[in-house]
Amino acid sequence: MTISNIDNVPISFWQLIKDRRIRIPLLQRDYAQGRADSQASLVRKLFLNALYEALTGANKAPLRLDFVYGQVESITLLPLDGQQRLTTLFLLHWYAAAKAGALQGASERLRKFSYQTRRSSRDFCLGLVGYQPNFKDITNGRVFRAHLQDAAWFQPIWKRDPTVEAMLVMLAAIHDKFQDIPDLFTRLTSDAVPVGFHFLNLTDVGLTDDLYLKMNSRGKPLTPFEKWKAAFDQLLIQHHKVHGEFSQKMDNKWLDFFWQQYDEEPDKLDQAIEEFIDFCTRMLGARQQVGKQKSKEASVDSFDWYREVYADEANVRELEQMLDQLSSLPGHKAADYFGELFTTQQEPGKVQLFGNGKVNLLAGLGEPGYKMKLLLYALLQYGKRVRPITVIDYALLDYVRVVRNYLEGRRRRQWWETGFVSVLDADNLSATLADLDALMPVATGNIYEHLATDLQPQIDGAWYRLEQEKARLFASRPELKEWVHQLEDLAVFRGQLLGFQPAIPPTDTQGLAALADKLPELARSAVAIWGDASNSHLTIRALLTEDDYSFDIGSGRWFFGLASDLYPMLTDDSQRKGLLLHFLQRFADTPGADASDRLQLMIDRWLESATPQTESWRYYFVRYPTMTSGHNLVLYHWAEDRAYEIRHLSRSSLKGFHINPYVRTVISLLNNSARCTNEDSRAHDREWSPLWLYKVPTSNGGTVDLSLYCEQPGWRLDLDTKVQLRLAPALMDEFALTKIEDLQQYWLPDCAGSDRVETAVQFINKLYQHPLIVGDSHSFG
Repeated sequence: MTISNIDNVPISFWQLIKDRRIRIPLLQRDYAQGRADSQASLVRKLFLNALYEALTGANKAPLRLDFVYGQVESITLLPLDGQQRLTTLFLLHWYAAAKAGALQGASERLRKFSYQTRRSSRDFCLGLVGYQPNFKDITNGRVFRAHLQDAAWFQPIWKRDPTVEAMLVMLAAIHDKFQDIPDLFTRLTSDAVPVGFHFLNLTDVGLTDDLYLKMNSRGKPLTPFEKWKAAFDQLLIQHHKVHGEFSQKMDNKWLDFFWQQYDEEPDKLDQAIEEFIDFCTRMLGARQQVGKQKSKEASVDSFDWYREVYADEANVRELEQMLDQLSSLPGHKAADYFGELFTTQQEPGKVQLFGNGKVNLLAGLGEPGYKMKLLLYALLQYGKRVRPITVIDYALLDYVRVVRNYLEGRRRRQWWETGFVSVLDADNLSATLADLDALMPVATGNIYEHLATDLQPQIDGAWYRLEQEKARLFASRPELKEWVHQLEDLAVFRGQLLGFQPAIPPTDTQGLAALADKLPELARSAVAIWGDASNSHLTIRALLTEDDYSFDIGSGRWFFGLASDLYPMLTDDSQRKGLLLHFLQRFADTPGADASDRLQLMIDRWLESATPQTESWRYYFVRYPTMTSGHNLVLYHWAEDRAYEIRHLSRSSLKGFHINPYVRTVISLLNNSARCTNEDSRAHDREWSPLWLYKVPTSNGGTVDLSLYCEQPGWRLDLDTKVQLRLAPALMDEFALTKIEDLQQYWLPDCAGSDRVETAVQFINKLYQHPLIVGDSHSFG
């Protein structure tokens, strides 16, 4: 075979060195595929896997190793690009010949491969070719390496040569991978060997700018991304029909797109490309349930999962289409495009996203969680299967809105949790993607038409039925679409309108259809209330005038929501039916200059007839703002059914600080930090939090500190046991105090029709006006 036709047809390594020598020139770097670092290990593993699959027939297509660039001097080839592949092939051929006992005949040809970079590298290659190892007791690669190093011809000083060290590592890996192929040498040296490459003779061709730059960069350490890209490219070589075009787009069209995203932050470019391909691989693998473990994560430092996914050429084409869709975005600025489609605040003509405060779906691919990733996947699939996403129209907006609602609705709430937890994770990713595919309006092009006429089984229970209700409602009453979308975009609902269900649906119409005439009014009420965060504590108290809407989350804890967010309370379809609707209707029927005035009037009207005796704890929660304030978390630990022995928790367990809300309310009304403070009255763990009173005057001119506990029978006053004290008779009579046995404790009871908070405030003020009497125990009244 002559040099001229070497350039044009694929050739194997064995054919190449038949009449030619290969010498790695001085300008080349050391052999790198055998290095011990993680990136080299990845490249080594992928390359050997690809060779193994080609040589064993696992991959039906031949393995084409792209071009090897170099110059020709007489009969010697000087590769300028391809050194790594050629060195690995040399080592593989020596191993195969040695394993087959064929070195005597093969050594003459193998000696034509040499290194010029270091004498030690050249001498090692010559010594290796002349050595026939005994494979009888060599069980693994580690033993094989030690066997080579212990051979008489091996010079210890060679261990300092990084190329020799890397060759030993590669030989160990080759033994582990190929030791069970009995006819390996025959396969490698046959005319039909399925592993080959092209050689480009640079002596006979001019250097293009791109090629010159590529050559000129040899010898420089590859960046991590370049290694990752080379490894990923190696995965696709087996698909020769798509590999060339894919590589060309990666180096041009797609690279240009990502470059435009990060032209001001070029250091983020490589990571962004990796993250997008990683995202696509996760989606494609989960959709086809690749791998035995569906939850197995793809990652950039382990390509095992990638190899499984892209063994199927259809997935390579799918990846190509997703990259094409992304790079087709108008203006090629993803941030601008997604900014036109999504918003983090209610804005006409856009779909609101909740959670991380971002709308650029591309920028969040490296973050944990699947919600934004799945939304991007659905958008790209819509562009491929329905219509281009380059134009943002109502059909596209409606589609991403429904997908957003679905993703927000993929949640669960266990009995010990205060909020919802997303169930969008790797374990159920395949089922989620199947749902998204079912939601794709391929036939109609419009998601609401698709839902209104869809006869397939329910996708996700109550959520899916509600989306179908919306679709049918919009078909008959299109003017209501805007109002429903306003409700969905409120952060308190996040697309989940399950609370908009009548308590007893009419027999002819149910759900949203039964509310059609009232929807605009209800939507205006909801926007007025929850469009302003300053209404939060008023809203909690106003909701309690409707009913006890709290969740029992176990261990005696009752959850009333977050002061800034009642989403968990108002979007759970297991909650009291009709509560939300009735509350919004009452608000709509209540006059006022703004939402705060109307909520306060709702509270005042309820308090006109409510008493502690008829409403128990709800009366206090509604009347006194301090009962539900103090922490963003409105969570209480309740001592069984004892409505007054409760703790307002600062965190979800008793491990954090907590305080009895009645105590805190009394402290707030006293408003005298010299006498009592919230900080001093807090407790933690299972301790109770008494109201500590400081510097209470005594009859002898001194002062003492006392504690007042809020308990079911009333307030329990504990006097200082270090001093013999008793209450003034006037106080005993006025507040009907009773002494507790022989202890220095007294009950301040709830009198008929009294408010125990008011009673405590009045008693404490009088306590500082009537000094405690100091005397012996016989004088106690």
